[in-house]
Amino acid sequence: MKITFILPAIGRKKNKQYIKSWAVFPPVAFGILKALTPPEIEIEFIDDRKDYIDFSLSTDCVALSVESCTAKRAYYIAEQFRGRRIPVIIGGSQATFIPGEVQNFCDAVYIGNAEDKWREVLADLDRGKLKKKYVAAPGFSTTVPDNTIFKNNYAPISLIESARGCYFDCAICSIARYYKKQFFPRPIESIVKEFKASPNPYIFLLDDNLIARREFTIELLQNLRPLKKKWISQASIQIACDEKLLDLAYRAGCRELFIGFESLDESTLASINKKWSLSFGKLDDLVKKIHNHGISIYANFVFGFDQDTLKSFDDVYEFSHRHSFQMVGYNTLLPYPNTAIYNTLLKHGRMTHPRWWLDPDFQFGDIPFIPKNMTKEQLIEKSRQLRLAFYNPKSIFKRAWHFISHGMDPGLSIVALFQYLMMGREVNNKLNIPLGENLDSAGK
Repeated sequence: MKITFILPAIGRKKNKQYIKSWAVFPPVAFGILKALTPPEIEIEFIDDRKDYIDFSLSTDCVALSVESCTAKRAYYIAEQFRGRRIPVIIGGSQATFIPGEVQNFCDAVYIGNAEDKWREVLADLDRGKLKKKYVAAPGFSTTVPDNTIFKNNYAPISLIESARGCYFDCAICSIARYYKKQFFPRPIESIVKEFKASPNPYIFLLDDNLIARREFTIELLQNLRPLKKKWISQASIQIACDEKLLDLAYRAGCRELFIGFESLDESTLASINKKWSLSFGKLDDLVKKIHNHGISIYANFVFGFDQDTLKSFDDVYEFSHRHSFQMVGYNTLLPYPNTAIYNTLLKHGRMTHPRWWLDPDFQFGDIPFIPKNMTKEQLIEKSRQLRLAFYNPKSIFKRAWHFISHGMDPGLSIVALFQYLMMGREVNNKLNIPLGENLDSAGK
């Protein structure tokens, strides 16, 4: 038996290359499924972001991992193979959050984490009796992903999971929706085993919130410290309150943290159930504490909330420029299906594109709802201007000096420089991209 894994792409403009920063990492889920699959079953992986799909290929089953931005392309791929009577399984966040829609485009919808039901799927597939729906329980197994299926050139950074879930319940977060404020740590010996096997100079420790459970984090860091590996991860700003943990994190190899600030406005944070992030002290002081421990920050902000005004853009840019963040995401709000904020906007009739992921009039970079204190055009343009300002040479030079003066990791700073050059060129190219289109024509 042969199974073909396909990761669908978002889309690209006609006669333009696919956005490079969207194809930096391989999909962890398929590495896990490969490890869970018996060796007598042949596995093929196709990365639609980099490869061309041969729709006439010989296979017994196609499995797709789908998110909202790739749903349109995924449904098209599924249609091609189902037209040849090849069964199609769809999993991923789209299948988990709106399975009712997804099951219209596949033979089996897989809801939840990869590990729990995959062997059952394989047994049913072998008997020719695939169920319409598989519901996996959230959690972790001891499975170490088999990354030998990834043949493309990806960034020299290994992706290693340490935990899933978060105790917070932010309205814009799909993680909160699925895990229901629960935390599922991975066995530490399994994480250590994968760290030791990593061939890359840096590791991205995938954790929805590194400090969700302090005792687990302390034990994990103590086990990672002797390995002398450098890594980046994700955490809430709460980590800045714990000097001991920050110090241990640095000694264990942490060199950068992705932190979702989302907004600087208290009323905005309250509206998305994230006011807790302001309860740990002044943000300026907290950021300095993290930087003073030699850990850089990838800061994330979102614009388009009801409390946002045009001044919000200036406040956020001044804050990020003042702290010389290594990277910053200036994102426009994109409500994902079945999140709290999506349901609120839909309830009040403000979603102009309720199923934006399939709407032919919606393109990546558009706004699918009616903002309150600005027009859609202003929201898009102000966000674009901030990105261009962040990637201009003067801004890059200022941050480079900050990295040097604070003893930040030089290797990671070089990686960041290449990111700046790449993402600076992509600011305008990421706008007005038709979802699911132009992915089978030459020039990818």
